[in-house]
Amino acid sequence: MNITETNIPQTGTIKYEDKQSSHNMHVSSLPTINGEKIVIHIADYHQSLNGIDSLLFSEDNLVKLKRLINLPNGIILICGSTSAGKTTTMYSLLKELDAKAKNIITVEDPVKMRIEGINQVQVAPEKGLTMSSILRSLLVQDPNVICLSEINNEEIARLALRASTTGRIVISTV
Repeated sequence: MNITETNIPQTGTIKYEDKQSSHNMHVSSLPTINGEKIVIHIADYHQSLNGIDSLLFSEDNLVKLKRLINLPNGIILICGSTSAGKTTTMYSLLKELDAKAKNIITVEDPVKMRIEGINQVQVAPEKGLTMSSILRSLLVQDPNVICLSEINNEEIARLALRASTTGRIVISTV
């Protein structure tokens, strides 16, 4: 975030670490007639590190989910309301995959948690790194798994569906 800019909405992240854990904070600023309104969302994705077994899926759904992420192609969409656990579920699925045996690439806005062995790309529109431009170019990187932080428009939906029908698993939130 540009702290000298107060006339446009901005988003950013703050990583805070103490002796016991680390926290990701997502910051959003909005210019109002009374000055900037700031919201800080403190996110804890550490439950993701324990994999999908630690989440509250029924045994039947857990078996189905593990089967789905090991298929050669398809799309897995995670949906729910704000703070329902979409990102935690997405990161748990990524942790379940064998990053040494599979080429896994994420396209995130923003990257909320680093995962060793996974190629994570941060969206940066000011540098020309939009979700759609990254998604178009990463298909030649021959990924086995593509993870998108969110499908939020028709173009991304079309690209994600195309990728999911060409020998790739696509994981995303909606």
